[in-house]
Order: sequence, then structure tokens, then C-alpha cells
Amino acid sequence: MSCTSERMKPHQAAAFGLIAGCFALISGVTTVWSGAPAVIDAKGREVGPYLNALQCGPEGVLLRLNGTFVNVPVNRNGFDGCGGYLFYESEDCSGTVFTGADLHTPSIADWAPIVAGNIIYYGDPAARVSVTTHSRRLLDRSVGVDKCETVAVNGTMLKAMTFDLSTLGFTPPFSISLAAPN
Repeated sequence: MSCTSERMKPHQAAAFGLIAGCFALISGVTTVWSGAPAVIDAKGREVGPYLNALQCGPEGVLLRLNGTFVNVPVNRNGFDGCGGYLFYESEDCSGTVFTGADLHTPSIADWAPIVAGNIIYYGDPAARVSVTTHSRRLLDRSVGVDKCETVAVNGTMLKAMTFDLSTLGFTPPFSISLAAPN
């Protein structure tokens, strides 16, 4: 049965297309398989495979940033912000940055990414460490929060990586397409 078959229900086609789109991304193919939902920018360029479930919101796009797959939150206006905590060994939110860790998905940046302006913070799945942190920074641009608090947290975390999303060159508004652009 092809993805365009009338016997395939729309949600089955979308799921099948997403799997194929993720396979294309993993294989290094830059264009998502036709039929996979994709996020498209204002100039018709494909941003990446569309994901309709995200830990911090309803919509995301799967991007490969610094070799790590990250479910980046998006909306019509471009890359969107997820609020959350960044953790530090210092007491003043300085130094090495850590994010929480989910031990069930070791090959994907699995903690909800945090977007502050154009910068996204996400965990490096190859840098899982047991650490005691002494401060955490709450970032939530949707309500204008950026505050540091002293609190001790002991556990497994991921060293945070950062990426400047503006360097990708995509132009809002974003839309969703069921077929890859020409």
C-alpha cells in the first residue's frame, strides 16, 4: 500500500511519512520523503519533519544540531520557546550547563529543549554524568522569566549543548506541508 493510497487513513499516512522522514534525516538526505508532514518556511524551504507532540507544546520540528537529533518547538511565527530549568554546579548559575536526563532514549536529546531568543539549549546524549548541582536557571520567554535560584539537585544529567537557530537561515512564517517542496 502506498502512502497516497485511498485505503490508508490520513493518520496512518502521516505516521508512515514521519517514519520515512526521520529515516531520510538519519541517512543524511536533506529532503523529507514526499508524503511526510514537513515544516516549510516563508520562502518554501523545508525546515524539517513535522512532529505534532512535544514535551512542552503541541508542535515541533526534528532537526539535527551538532550531530544530535532535537525536537525543536515551532509555531507559525518560527522557532518557539519551551521554558525550563538549566542546572549548574556553581551557586550563581555560571559555568558548565546541564539539563535533566531521561535514561530511556540515549541517542536523542531527550529532555525538552529550552529556547531563549535564538539560542536553544539541549542535552548531549553522549555526555551523561552524575552530578550535584547547586543552582538552577529558570528560562521561560513566553512569560519573560529568567531567574537564578540556589537549590541543590543530585542526579544524572546531560551536559547542555547550545545552537544559534538564526544561523539556519529560515524565514517565518512557518507552515506545514504533507508533501516536500519542489
